[in-house]
Amino acid sequence: MADTTGRNNVTFKSLRQESGHWSNCNICFCLDSEPMLKRRHIYQQFGLLFCRIRMHRRSLLYTIATFGVLYSIAYTCNLLGERMDEFTYPLNINLHELCEAALSNSDVVKRLPNPINPTEFGPLIVDPTLCSDTKKTTPDLLIFVKTTHERFEQREVIRRTWGRAECYKVNRIVSRVFFVLGTLAANSYTQVELQQEVLKEQTNYHDILQFDFIDSYRNNTYKLMASLIFAAEQCPHTRFIAIIDDDFLVHPLNLAQHLMNITKSQYPIYSAGHVYRASGPKRLPFTHLFCSVGRIGVFITARNFESWFS
Repeated sequence: MADTTGRNNVTFKSLRQESGHWSNCNICFCLDSEPMLKRRHIYQQFGLLFCRIRMHRRSLLYTIATFGVLYSIAYTCNLLGERMDEFTYPLNINLHELCEAALSNSDVVKRLPNPINPTEFGPLIVDPTLCSDTKKTTPDLLIFVKTTHERFEQREVIRRTWGRAECYKVNRIVSRVFFVLGTLAANSYTQVELQQEVLKEQTNYHDILQFDFIDSYRNNTYKLMASLIFAAEQCPHTRFIAIIDDDFLVHPLNLAQHLMNITKSQYPIYSAGHVYRASGPKRLPFTHLFCSVGRIGVFITARNFESWFS
């Protein structure tokens, strides 16, 4: 039968593997009389490959799923990392007893292990009149507000509202607010301008506390550690320390009243807020709280306890 389009006659043939596992694989090809015959072998190979993938698809998926589960279990159990007995977290100590021993100049602190990865937080900007040497003029409450360089408006609002010292004097509590910062990366195009604005802010208000670590989300824990260490070293007679983000709203009267209701038996071990009890590091790599073995450290050690309580 003639082809009205001028093309050669086309026949449709079914390719079937005559024996073996491929007897059920039917693939229909459009074969031209001359040029397509030369490509028949190539099409045949593609057809066989398709059949193999089709037959083994389920086993391939099972293999991938099994490997993924085993890898997750191994990583979770830290079988791919270092020995966990060398990175015990937290150290097996009683912190309250350790503080009491340090206050009494006991030899207990000398038997503590060395810190895993000690980090020093040198202050770059600090108010020299932060705390006095006498207990009468030392603030009862130190509020450290974690902030960043460009959040000038948030800091100004806090100074005019719940950060005012007058809001806490109603309950006879002397308070001071400090805004904790790190440093900007050296390649930041606004580094110089923002740092100059922060220096002007410190000149006007004397409430900026800047440390020498890069200010980033990853180093948010450094702000907490630096604030606690700085308060313990510079203001050892301060009764309470609060660490808050600059997007929080604090009710001064409720906070002051709450602190006044703390009993003497509660005070030595008191910790408020959302407390994570016995919380260890997160080892799953796909979580935003992931922490590798090498990044965990302990910043309260025998070395700085003696200086804190001397």
